[in-house]
Amino acid sequence: MSLWQDDDGSFRLSGRLDADAGMIVHAALDEARDRLFQRGDFGAGLAEALVEMAQASLDSVADPARRSRFRVNLFINTDTSNSDERDMADAAGWNVPDAIRRYLTCNGTVTPVFLENGLPVSVGRSQYVVPARTRTVIEHRDHGACRVPGCDATLGLEVHHLIHWEHGGGTDTDNLLLVCSKHHRMHHRGRLDITGNADQPDGLEFRNQHGRIITASGAAPTLPTGPPPKPAAVYSHPDGGRMDTGQIYFNPPRTYYDDLRQRMRTDTGYSNSKYLAKIQPPGLR
Repeated sequence: MSLWQDDDGSFRLSGRLDADAGMIVHAALDEARDRLFQRGDFGAGLAEALVEMAQASLDSVADPARRSRFRVNLFINTDTSNSDERDMADAAGWNVPDAIRRYLTCNGTVTPVFLENGLPVSVGRSQYVVPARTRTVIEHRDHGACRVPGCDATLGLEVHHLIHWEHGGGTDTDNLLLVCSKHHRMHHRGRLDITGNADQPDGLEFRNQHGRIITASGAAPTLPTGPPPKPAAVYSHPDGGRMDTGQIYFNPPRTYYDDLRQRMRTDTGYSNSKYLAKIQPPGLR
């Protein structure tokens, strides 16, 4: 297994496993994808499943010292006054793309480290970018669901800054809204634009990567409570066309042929096997 960072800043991995180990990994990926599907992430693929497996492994660490040892620490350069030139890197020096930096600092835990001439002089106390009390108000206002039109995700929601904190945006309710992790990443990758005032019921505007406004379809399908009703009349094609029954084969229930064969066995006039062969449906043994 080899790990490296590509030239475009993305994380790459490649590996080869024995067949038995590979089947274990494959089964674990399937379980992680199913877990994401049950949480409402219907488009989750193998990459999302792998991240889910890694996150579940880190969340299972009970020892606080061990959890602190394997915490993912990212460092933001704040020496420059130009926010567009700020960069983020991990402990190994790998740079994190700007879109991911804004995504992580939008709703995460920040431990400030104060630097003087490139050396840490003090370490601040961990604090949430969005306080817990503010998140509670936002969850109540947004009814605990993603605000993107057409998205009904209610689990794993994140708080997004309409105007990012590094661009002068405040941690106020009118600048914060609930979004699912999928749409949060889409926004910070430039595939979803969100503007407006989150405190107003219709104060937000959503646009896709082509600039088109996204609105809710209003569809409210009624879930079936039983089998469909029987047709009231014989079906008639709109243009009067006929159905060529020679090209369609309707397979009756198996009990139909069982009863038919029993009747033919008791009837001496139809005891010939060639008649039985004619009523044998395709694939029936």
